[in-house]
Amino acid sequence: MGVLSGECGHRWRQLLGAAVAYGALTLGLPGTLAAQEPSVMVIYQPNVPDRVRVQVGEALSDFRVVDVEGYVEAASAQNLYPLSDDAFARVLPGGGVDVAVVVRRGPRGYRMVLRSGRDGDVLSQRRLRVARGRLARGARAAIPRAVLASADELGVADDLDEDDGLGSDVGQDEEPSEDDAFSDDEALDEDDSLSDDEALGEDDSFGEDDSLGGDQDDDDDGGFERTILLHVDLGAGLGFRELEWPLGAGVGTVSLGPSAALDLGLEMIYDPQGSLSVGIEMRYQSTVGATVDEYQIAGVERSMGIRSARYEALLVPRFDLAEAFKLGFGLGYGLRGLRTHVHDQEPPTEHNLQTPDYTLAGPVARVSAMLVLGDVVTVKLEPEVQLLVSVGSELTNRGAGGGGVSLGGQASVVFRIIDHLSLYLSYREAHAAIGGKEGKADTSDMERFVTAGVRGGL
Repeated sequence: MGVLSGECGHRWRQLLGAAVAYGALTLGLPGTLAAQEPSVMVIYQPNVPDRVRVQVGEALSDFRVVDVEGYVEAASAQNLYPLSDDAFARVLPGGGVDVAVVVRRGPRGYRMVLRSGRDGDVLSQRRLRVARGRLARGARAAIPRAVLASADELGVADDLDEDDGLGSDVGQDEEPSEDDAFSDDEALDEDDSLSDDEALGEDDSFGEDDSLGGDQDDDDDGGFERTILLHVDLGAGLGFRELEWPLGAGVGTVSLGPSAALDLGLEMIYDPQGSLSVGIEMRYQSTVGATVDEYQIAGVERSMGIRSARYEALLVPRFDLAEAFKLGFGLGYGLRGLRTHVHDQEPPTEHNLQTPDYTLAGPVARVSAMLVLGDVVTVKLEPEVQLLVSVGSELTNRGAGGGGVSLGGQASVVFRIIDHLSLYLSYREAHAAIGGKEGKADTSDMERFVTAGVRGGL
């Protein structure tokens, strides 16, 4: 009989040592001889963040969890990527594991693939939905149920009862609630399915510093663990404005619209993945190419360019009251008004115009209620009140008071198209009232914008 020597002998000793270490590690765990209690091994794709790993571990805390390091060493000794089909088929059997739980990143959350410890075959697979970077409540509750169902399919969980240590969440006599059961949305779509023959891309490969149990930087985690979020809106639509102000013994009026309008928005959100996030919201809306008929002192009528615009900047703390409902409270400053084009001339000239230039300005308080419908539609309602502390000299010189109040709000619907790109539709309306000086009529201002556009996110 020949004797193994050189590189070949060293290779066999390496394989044998890894297999012995893996078997000793798994068989040495307490309670592994209890056939009715399934043992579970959890293995993560490297870019799954620690936050999600902790939640999956908590969901499986009542099972006997086998350390994954022995499996990784045995797979690496055979030059197999631990998350590959070959590794599961060749290394997993005989390792004392009933069900292997594989957690991978997916297009809208995470994939959980359950594999048989007997032959490495896929038993089932699910999409675990996320809410603000955390696993949704229904997904967390469904993890132990899916593992128990797979173990039962293998015949290792037939004798489980209510006192087996798995708790009532996975007891077979308990009827699952709607929140705990898998919904249709949590099942993998055809595009999300993970076949046995799925090829591993470059993103799945291990780097020199990658490990299945190691810490992952937040920057490597796509959009789910970002601390700073950025949204940019670019849209167009229609703008309207109606103004009434004191004029002699009566009132003067200007009615503008519908006119083409430009809509620009910027939102920066600090989101530490808890129940509270803080955002800064800025928006500018302006009519483009609008005109108004102006009557000169001599009675000559001519068309004059005019712009109706508004600008606001708010700080908005937002609270997650439920997975699909968020409530925010915004506080900031806003300006709005009319400006004729003759006042934009250089050098400035004096004009005796009937139409006043003015700016209404003051602090704004707003309540923001956001309803998130699945992964596609977001509806937002935002009533607001503004205290007007400045109304402009051209209005006060004509008899308007020095301050007033504005009531209004806006509503919007955002439709998600792909990651980082959405379409939005928005409607805004606000009414301002300013008391008149002695003997003068009140001043009123109404603005309205209807806009639609694209929203990009980073």
